[in-house]
Amino acid sequence: MLKALAVVALAVGLIGCGGEEEKLDLIKYVNTLKGFDSKHDEIIRQIELLDDPSREVTEADLQNARQLIADYVAELEKVDPVEMVYRPLRLAYTTHLRQIEQATELAANKGNELRRERGNVAIGVRHIEKSTKMHFNAIDVLWLRQKVTDPFPLAWPE
Repeated sequence: MLKALAVVALAVGLIGCGGEEEKLDLIKYVNTLKGFDSKHDEIIRQIELLDDPSREVTEADLQNARQLIADYVAELEKVDPVEMVYRPLRLAYTTHLRQIEQATELAANKGNELRRERGNVAIGVRHIEKSTKMHFNAIDVLWLRQKVTDPFPLAWPE
């Protein structure tokens, strides 16, 4: 009887520690994403630039936007999912990374005329915006599940 009670107490203790570790994992990841705020502002600027029909866009502008996409993907790849203990967070991250990597393919130089390339790059940049907004919503759900008392700090800039 005493052994069974000790096993139950140990199991409850391990489950309690795991939940705290998952919560800390989530907070660490959210803080990492918070560091992307300046990149999100730059993505908004690129969207405004590419959507402005009164502005002539050059090949250099398109290359800058492509480089922004490549830098964003490279920064996101620096997050190591193996270190994530919280499985739903790891799955959300890997799904988000796969979606963001598609932006590179969408914005790739296909050798078309500048007007069409402008549209392709705009689609790639908007893809990052759309995917990141959806990812923030998914992370917000995990935030609520883990009952983190701090307000959710991630929001796409307006």
